Amino acid sequence: MDLTPYLDAGWGKDFADGAFDAWSVDGKVSILPFESAIFPLIYNTKIFNEIGWDHFPATYDEFFQFCKDAKAKGYNAMGQMAGDNAWSSMLWYSLIVEAIGGKDVYADGLQNPAFAQAADVLKEMYSYTFDGALSATAGDVNGHWIGRDTAIYLNGPWWIGNLYKEDNAVDGVLLADDCDVAVNPKYEGGKGDGGLVTTVQGFLAAAKQDDPAKEAAVVKFLQYLTDPAHVSELALSSGAMFFVKYEPSPETTVISQKFTEIANNANYTVLHVNGAFPTAFSTAFPTAVQELVSGSIDAQGFVDYLQTEIDNAA
Repeated sequence: MDLTPYLDAGWGKDFADGAFDAWSVDGKVSILPFESAIFPLIYNTKIFNEIGWDHFPATYDEFFQFCKDAKAKGYNAMGQMAGDNAWSSMLWYSLIVEAIGGKDVYADGLQNPAFAQAADVLKEMYSYTFDGALSATAGDVNGHWIGRDTAIYLNGPWWIGNLYKEDNAVDGVLLADDCDVAVNPKYEGGKGDGGLVTTVQGFLAAAKQDDPAKEAAVVKFLQYLTDPAHVSELALSSGAMFFVKYEPSPETTVISQKFTEIANNANYTVLHVNGAFPTAFSTAFPTAVQELVSGSIDAQGFVDYLQTEIDNAA
């Protein structure tokens, strides 16, 4: 069903800006991105204070100064991993790509110079993570974060509940009590401008209807599902996030509320790189990171390797 006329009539204002950009065909929307995940940065304010910082870095230049200060104090600035699916490094790379390339970074695929430039930045980050990151898994990244030797954590909203688990508390202090949330720093000379890296967890769509009354009923049901007040209730009960702009319930955890505020205030969204490229990209990414960080390939070689794997799988 073509939902464009109904979205243009006002329904579309309930959704985050740019929510339909990647899913419209010839200017028409027949599939609604519904459940989402966003990837802002969670940081340990207690560790930041111990390092001598009272704010999250606003730029990548400032970020790397923080990394140097963290290393000098014996902390990992952030967690990286190139084992398994290289999930953490994939997310960091996505943030860097967005900061450098901006909203339209995927328009020309991997030909955009932002991808090679971002590879150099990712490689530099590996100087400020824990030892053994090239073979590390998500369990290693999470373990260092829970163990309070890593200052910045990057993952989706599904991980927020772990911040409130008593099993992860130290001396009765929940991890969440020492945490705050920040947006992606700006990259000097980059095109990023208040963007947010995201992915789609679920879509809504409907079959085309010949009966106008049935079409009206379907649209009414979809509008109910995506009504901001209803979505707020869904978010509270499930812990999920959505592409609909809504006010979080006061009963929602503080960190979840901050995630929602960031989502609502984003100027635009872009997919993480695994979501933006064919499956061959995500399959090849861990090896590409390992080769990049070990020095076997340079930044352009990193991009060329990924492009070759995509082409070979086509």
